[in-house]
Amino acid sequence: MRRSNKASIAVLGVRSESQHITARLGDALGAVVCAPYQAGEKPANFFREHFNEYGGWVLVMSTGIAVRFLDGIIQDKHQDPAVVVLDEGCHHAIALLSGHEGGANDLAYRVANSVHATPVISTATESLKEFVVGVGCRKDVSADRIGLAVLAALGERPLSQVRCIATVAAKANEPGLLQFCSDNSLPLRVFAHEDVAQRAWTTKPSEWSSPKRHLMVWQ
Repeated sequence: MRRSNKASIAVLGVRSESQHITARLGDALGAVVCAPYQAGEKPANFFREHFNEYGGWVLVMSTGIAVRFLDGIIQDKHQDPAVVVLDEGCHHAIALLSGHEGGANDLAYRVANSVHATPVISTATESLKEFVVGVGCRKDVSADRIGLAVLAALGERPLSQVRCIATVAAKANEPGLLQFCSDNSLPLRVFAHEDVAQRAWTTKPSEWSSPKRHLMVWQ
């Protein structure tokens, strides 16, 4: 059975205690929130019955439970929907199934950005990339200007070796930044301001930085 709602995402929790997380994800992702336990239905049975009806699933549960849910129903990477697992503590968003073809890698970043979790990507193509580029920008800066700044910071290092672009929450919806990431098929990782503030190095400006160049490269 081909998935019928390829653009649709479903969010599924296994416990009533996760309702606030699933509701938040539903709003952030424009997803369908599924709570079969409210009707007395077993979440595993619900998931298996509706697995191919959506283009992506966000499972709020442990990875072990998610693996058991998937046992016996996956087919191939060109057909299976994306599956991302998020623990109830919102620590890690794991791209579990259909990372590339199904879009689980991108979905993991979207989930992580929604709840300030860490995206976990294990596909070799992404894991072997060396750099994360942190970008800060003024309001309404263009995608072209961001691109020029990124390339200047990378120097001779190729853009193909960039794993993702990182920014703070205030810039998460900056049109130029989103356009640059989309044009270059780069995921955007968003950090909460309080998380950045806890890094000691953020209070120590580097000699290389200047007020006109808000970009850092981590290797």
